[in-house]
Amino acid sequence: LRPAGAARKAVASHPHVSSAHLDLVQAGPEGLPPGRPREVDDRVEGLSAGGDDYLTKPFHFSELLARIASITRRSNDTPQTPSLKVEDLHLDLMARTATRQGKLIELHAKEFAMLEILMRNAGRVVTRTMLLERVWNFNFEPNTTVVETHMSRLRSKIDKPFAVPLIHTIRNTGYSMHGPR
Repeated sequence: LRPAGAARKAVASHPHVSSAHLDLVQAGPEGLPPGRPREVDDRVEGLSAGGDDYLTKPFHFSELLARIASITRRSNDTPQTPSLKVEDLHLDLMARTATRQGKLIELHAKEFAMLEILMRNAGRVVTRTMLLERVWNFNFEPNTTVVETHMSRLRSKIDKPFAVPLIHTIRNTGYSMHGPR
C-alpha cells in the first residue's frame, strides 16, 4: 500500500481513529525520498489521495496542532444529515438540490458547496478564508476574488428572487446565513 492508502485503511478499520498523520519523508521506500523539496504537485497529490490537509516541512508544531483541531472540529460539528433547512430554504444533500418556497434553484457545484457550508453554520460567521479552504482547497490566496464572484451568483439565485434575504455580508469578516432578526 502507498502511505495514503495505508492511512485510509487504518482509519476505516478502526472506528475510534479520527485522523492519521503521515510524515512522507519517513514513510519508507514508497514515500518521498529524504530531502526532496515539497512542490505544488506533491500537495495536490496528497489532497487528491484523500487528505484533508497537507503541511510541508519545516512547520511549527503549534500549526500542526491547530490544523488537527480545525479538521476535527469540522468533522464533529457537522453531522451528516440528508437535508438542511434555514427559514424557507431547503438543501437536499442526497439529491443535490436546493429549493426555496417550493421553487427549485439550479446551482453549480461550487455554489452548492458554498450554500451547504453557510447552511451548516447558520447564524454563525463563515469567513472568506473558510470558504477558500473548504470549497476550493486553497490554504491562502489573498489576491483572488473567486469567493466574492461565486457569492454574488449564489445571492442572485437564493436571495434576489425572494422578499427576505438569507445571505448577509459581515463587513471585513465574511458571511452569515439567517432569516430576519
